Amino acid sequence: VNDVDVARDTDTGKVYAYAVRETDTDQLQIIEVTDPTNPNFILNMNLPEVEGSSEPEGYRVYYYDDKLYLVTKYTAGPELHIFDASDPTISLPKLGTADLHRTVNDLLVVNQNIGGTTYTLAYLVADADLKEIAVLDVTNPGIVSEVTTVNLLGSNPGADAYSLYFSPASKLLYVGRQENGSEELYAFDASDPF
Repeated sequence: VNDVDVARDTDTGKVYAYAVRETDTDQLQIIEVTDPTNPNFILNMNLPEVEGSSEPEGYRVYYYDDKLYLVTKYTAGPELHIFDASDPTISLPKLGTADLHRTVNDLLVVNQNIGGTTYTLAYLVADADLKEIAVLDVTNPGIVSEVTTVNLLGSNPGADAYSLYFSPASKLLYVGRQENGSEELYAFDASDPF
């Protein structure tokens, strides 16, 4: 398992684990873990858009607001997959995909009010010399658009961004980067990524 996220179904009170697997098929596994001593396997899901491509493994996953955001490593086909997770007991309906052309090391999704409009934004950090940080508008999961990107500088331009944290109170985005001889932790004002 490359990554896991856990969420409680507010309608039933049940808790589900969403695990992304390092396999060519059945990259997503859903397990009910309401009683952690007695987990209940629900289902495996395949990402057919990347089947047979280079590195189609599930890599990172993030649950937010009844949606599941899953990324694969950089591959032929879409790296970002967005699912309706309102009923995790059935095969999750696909809401959208996006070609990112890079391996995303970490992601998070937030609802953010900007200029009186609420957007659902996905913040990503990646293995990339360009676009190490990206913000995607996923308000409509069927039309994913890139809002902004950041290229990090430093003495080792091959150092990749690996982790991130968003502070809702301060609207700061913290980014951790691979050791590069100087800057390894960044803080960005994310109050208006547009």
